[in-house]
Amino acid sequence: MQLAKRLENISESETIKLNTLAKELEGQGKIIINLTAGELDFATPQNLQKAVAKKLSENKYTNTLGLPLLRQLIAKKIAAETGWKISPQNIAATAGAKTGLYALFQTLINPGDEVIIPVPSWVSYEHQIKLAGGKPIFVPLTKNFDLDTAAIKKRLSKKTKAIIINSPHNPTGKVFSRPALLALDKLIKKTSLFVISDEIYNTLTYRPKKTAVKSLAEVISKKSNLILINGFSKSEAITGWRIGYVIAAPEIISGMNKFLSHAGGNPAVPSQWAAITSLKQNRPNLQTLNILAKRRNLVTQMLNTIPKISFYEPDGAFYFFINIRLICTNTQKFCQQLLANRQVALVPGEAFHAPGFIRLSFAASEKNLTLGIKRFKDFSANFKE
Repeated sequence: MQLAKRLENISESETIKLNTLAKELEGQGKIIINLTAGELDFATPQNLQKAVAKKLSENKYTNTLGLPLLRQLIAKKIAAETGWKISPQNIAATAGAKTGLYALFQTLINPGDEVIIPVPSWVSYEHQIKLAGGKPIFVPLTKNFDLDTAAIKKRLSKKTKAIIINSPHNPTGKVFSRPALLALDKLIKKTSLFVISDEIYNTLTYRPKKTAVKSLAEVISKKSNLILINGFSKSEAITGWRIGYVIAAPEIISGMNKFLSHAGGNPAVPSQWAAITSLKQNRPNLQTLNILAKRRNLVTQMLNTIPKISFYEPDGAFYFFINIRLICTNTQKFCQQLLANRQVALVPGEAFHAPGFIRLSFAASEKNLTLGIKRFKDFSANFKE
C-alpha cells in the first residue's frame, strides 16, 4: 500500500511512542516505572469534574473557535496577567494546544518558509512544520539552555517566517532569562518575523525570580507578530480532555477558523466548560506546585549521588534533562536497554535533537521516582556501550 509521500519525512512522536510502549508492557503484567509522561499523575480537580457533569446535556456544535464565554475569559486573563488588551477575535480555542499549533502552522506557513527552532526542542515542532511544507532550522540553546539570540540572528534568511519559543522549556525545564528575551524583542522589532510562544507550562514554575518572564507578551513589543499557544492540559491534569488556545492577530485567527472548520470543528464542549471553570476560579494550584517542588527536590538529591552525569535543576515544567555522555552517547540504545533490563522508561535525547541526554519526567509518585532513579543508577554503573 502506498501512503502519502508527506509521511516519509516525519516519524511518530517519540514521547508518545515510549509512553504507549510502557503502558503496553504494563498491560502484559510487567511492572514498569514510567518516567516518560508529559502529564500530571493527579486526578482532575473535583470542581472541574462537577462543573462538566452539569453540562453534559450541552451536546451541540459550538462556534468553531469555541464558546464566546471561553474566549472572553481568556482575553480577560491575558490582559490581567500581561497588560496585553485583546478581544475574542484574537483567540481560537482548540482541541489541545498541539492541535492549535498544528492549525497555526497550516495557516501561517507556505512551502519553503523557514521556522527557527531552538534545540533541544519538543518533538512535534519539527514535524508539524514539515507537514505544512515548511523547513525547520535548528539553532542551539546556550550551554545552560538559555535562549541564544545571537545564534538565532546568524541563521535568519529571506525565507525565515517565524521563530518558536518554549518557556518553561520542554525538555530542559529552563525558564528563559529576561535579558535573552529582551534581546529577542530587539531583534524582532527590525524584522517581519512572527514569534510563536508555546507557554503550556507557564503556570508550573518553582521559586521564580522577580525578573522572570511568565509570558512573552510581557516583553515583545510588536504584538501584531506575536502568537501565544497555551492550554489547560498540564496545569489542570486534563491532558486527555484536549483543550488549548491560540492568541494571534485577528487575520491569523480568521485563517485558522477556515482551516479548523474543515479539519475538526470546535473543541469538545465538556472540555470547553472545564476551561471556563478553571478561568473563573482564577487561582494557582498551589497544592500541585508544592507536590511537584517536593518531587523536584527528591530527584535532585538522588541524581547528585550518580557518578558521571550532570544536570541543571529545572526552573519550571516537570522534566530533568540529564547529560549522560560520560556513560553513553547513544541514548536511544541506553533507554531501550534500561527499559528491557530494568523496566524503567526514560526518553532519549535523540528525540529532542540532543544525543547524549535523557529526559526524566518527575510527574510520577515519590515511590516510583525513588525506585526508578535507583534502577537508573545501578544500570548506569554497569552499562557498557
